[in-house]
Amino acid sequence: MSSNIKNRLTLNRLLLTFLSALLAVLLAGNVLLNIVSTRDYLQDQLRSHAQDAATSLGLSLSSVIDARDRVAAERMIDAIFDSGNYRSVVMFDVKDKAIITRYRKNEIAAVPQWFIEMIPLSTPLAEAQVMAGWKQLGTLRVESHPGLAYEELWHTLKTQVLLFVLVFLAGVMLIQGFVGMVLLPLRRIEKQAQEISQNRFDYRAPSPGTRELASVAQAMNSMSDKLGKVFAEQIALIEDLRQQSYHDALTGLLNRDGFTQRLSVELESAHSVPNGSLMLLQLNHFAELNQQYGRDKADEVLRAIGEVLRKCCLEQRESFAARMSGAGFSAYFPGLGADRLDEFADRLMQRLLSLSLIKTLLQDNLVHVGLASAVEGDDSRGLLSRADMSLRQAQSRGRSGWQRYANIDEQSPLEEVRQASEWQAILKRVIATRSLQLHGQDIYSLSLEESPTPRPAFKQVLARIDVEGKLIPAGVFLPMAERFSLMPEMDQLAIELALQKMKLDVSLHLSLALSESTIAHEGFLDWLALQLARAGFSKGRLRFDVPEYALVYHEQAVAALCQCAKKFGFTVAVDRFGVSAVPYSYLQRLRLEAIRIDPSFIRAIDQRPENQFFLRMAAQMAHSQSVRVIGVGVETEAEWQTLRALGIDMAMGYVWGQPQALST
Repeated sequence: MSSNIKNRLTLNRLLLTFLSALLAVLLAGNVLLNIVSTRDYLQDQLRSHAQDAATSLGLSLSSVIDARDRVAAERMIDAIFDSGNYRSVVMFDVKDKAIITRYRKNEIAAVPQWFIEMIPLSTPLAEAQVMAGWKQLGTLRVESHPGLAYEELWHTLKTQVLLFVLVFLAGVMLIQGFVGMVLLPLRRIEKQAQEISQNRFDYRAPSPGTRELASVAQAMNSMSDKLGKVFAEQIALIEDLRQQSYHDALTGLLNRDGFTQRLSVELESAHSVPNGSLMLLQLNHFAELNQQYGRDKADEVLRAIGEVLRKCCLEQRESFAARMSGAGFSAYFPGLGADRLDEFADRLMQRLLSLSLIKTLLQDNLVHVGLASAVEGDDSRGLLSRADMSLRQAQSRGRSGWQRYANIDEQSPLEEVRQASEWQAILKRVIATRSLQLHGQDIYSLSLEESPTPRPAFKQVLARIDVEGKLIPAGVFLPMAERFSLMPEMDQLAIELALQKMKLDVSLHLSLALSESTIAHEGFLDWLALQLARAGFSKGRLRFDVPEYALVYHEQAVAALCQCAKKFGFTVAVDRFGVSAVPYSYLQRLRLEAIRIDPSFIRAIDQRPENQFFLRMAAQMAHSQSVRVIGVGVETEAEWQTLRALGIDMAMGYVWGQPQALST
């Protein structure tokens, strides 16, 4: 909602103000009418009071005195003046000369002077003739004192104002409740519209009691249903496109193009560190199986092998497998070092040979596996060649089995185990001494509206450790940290160091990657909330990246992280977007700030129309959810120019330079 809309008067406030003002005018008019009526009544009472006193006193004087008996006259006038509320009583002789005068000051202590001045009361003079038979002795003039009238008016005003306040407050409360009840359907419809704008279509506005609003709610619900179907079709289209372009229809694994594309990124990109093992699997005599048992039976065998490889990939995070040819499979396992390769190969062969379909074929030379571990400087072609040599060696032995490349690094298993134990000690020492080093790589905004040239928006935090004077990148030691269950501690250390740097440099905007084990770690969110509360950083300066494959088993933990983000002002992005078999409907369920496209889709994007179409559709889907799209692994100018044309919001990569140490 824009600030312009936020500054506008709400309908609730407008109706409440109007009805309250109307009530106030009605009540004020009633108070004024009562005061005026009371004043007129008291005015008449003053006139009548004065006239009655003048008439009765005149008659009394006429009957008991004569012109010479002034003492008796004064006594009678004093009796009347002292017993009543009169301002003055004056007796005039026939020559209109005052012969007896009684006067009282116009002091009213119980009534404020401003009230007396605001509501003046006239006190008319009442006259009566004093006669002795037919002879006129004089004239009597009486004026009532307005004190009691003012006191009565003042009491009436206070009572009316008190009633006004009580009735007004009660009326405002009733009006507020009534207006809230009337506008409640509108708020529900507004909420539904906001949900629709975020492409969340499961909310239904209840039908209001009024016919007009019920029609609006029904129309909104109908529109929500239709838009939900359209968006679901769009998600299904993108997922089908991903499946058709990069996956094998029979097994659900990657196809040859998808596998070679990802393997090239793992081994040949400037930001990657070769640290894993490649496996090639061949099912022999496949043509004979087709002829002897039929295609359906042969396909069932292929699906069973594909399922075994899928489970292996789930155990080794960020691994990926493919069906390369009719009966050939491959898989790459990042972080699977040479010291664990033999154990992994034995376990894999046991799973394959224990398949009931393999057993029923009654052949002992059906499955052969070749393995090779990546070394520094490897490219995809070289690693595939070595794995293929291992596969040929395994096949030459006849019986089902496996063989790894014999010249990985010419180390004995004991030496490899020793290195693994050294890694564990190194990582524990880094955590204990807090010697993790943070580097940053700029994430550039590609928005033409913001700038014609890419400009830095965030820095991606990349971890490094110093081992014997050499900086080791995260791609080397993080798999070891994962292996020894040290990732939560490593991520927490990185977060603490990043928050310290953000506190020293208020212009720093950082993006940190969290591992799956950290996200699922019990107590991590409580720890994070405590750290952020202590840091007191400005909102919008910190983003956490979670791997897409973490949504398979830990979507609730990611959702909890998103809720924490809303409270503390950081944001959440999904990393490695597009490579996991996760339905994209999570974009509707989770409040994400961005998705980070996997580098396998970015590599040579200018030469891959199928990747361009996929990214364009993914960007449209993300933007419809107000989610930004970040391209990762950009290494050529042609790549980032293509990404900008596709509507990608941000990008990072070596085309703009290598990571640099974050200043302290």
